[in-house]
Amino acid sequence: MKKTATTIIIYILCAGTALFPITGDEAASKLKQRIIGIEKLSGTISYSPMTGQSYTGNFMYVAPGKLFIKFSDPNGKILVTNAKKLWLYDPSSKVCAIQNLDIESESSGGITSILDGYSAEVITGKSGNITVTFSNREKEISDIILNLDSTFFIKRGKLLKKRKEKAPVQPKTEINEEGKEEAKEEAAEEKEQEHFTFSLSNLNFSPDILENIFDYKVPSDAQIIKNPLNIK
Repeated sequence: MKKTATTIIIYILCAGTALFPITGDEAASKLKQRIIGIEKLSGTISYSPMTGQSYTGNFMYVAPGKLFIKFSDPNGKILVTNAKKLWLYDPSSKVCAIQNLDIESESSGGITSILDGYSAEVITGKSGNITVTFSNREKEISDIILNLDSTFFIKRGKLLKKRKEKAPVQPKTEINEEGKEEAKEEAAEEKEQEHFTFSLSNLNFSPDILENIFDYKVPSDAQIIKNPLNIK
């Protein structure tokens, strides 16, 4: 009996995650704590919208909100932000877009603030492979699905835009076999939900980073476009 009890205790200690699944709120809290604790980070990022070109590049990040990405696909493009200003330079066209960022406070919430207002649910809870879905049907991005590693840091994710309401379908009138008009409704076409996917790899949580790279020096022969996101 003692041997059986000892075996059960060891099993509980070693496999507690499987026996006592983590809740969505607990996973969200651990994710936020993990992100807030990061001071520096480097690695490779790949992302792709539903339509358009996919992107892959090496990035360097310093808290709060400083980011440098040099893309290998498309080759040569550079994205830099110092949390106050954002630069996007394309060497093939020699065009550099510069956007002033609207900073509401000195601290940057990053993805932790993006997740505010969402309800969280763990849809997979196996050790080392935790998938959490954040949902809020009232937001433009209605679902955020994140795959986390065993330390609760993000490996990959998908952002889903809120489904648009279907337009009312006008009934179509046809003549039946008896020569009488008959109203028939055409099935509405189901459109794929717009989404954005990304993944992070080759992560280094203690890289050597020179912070002056976040104040980008625009090449002297570049054409500058200021605040393109403000143009309507």
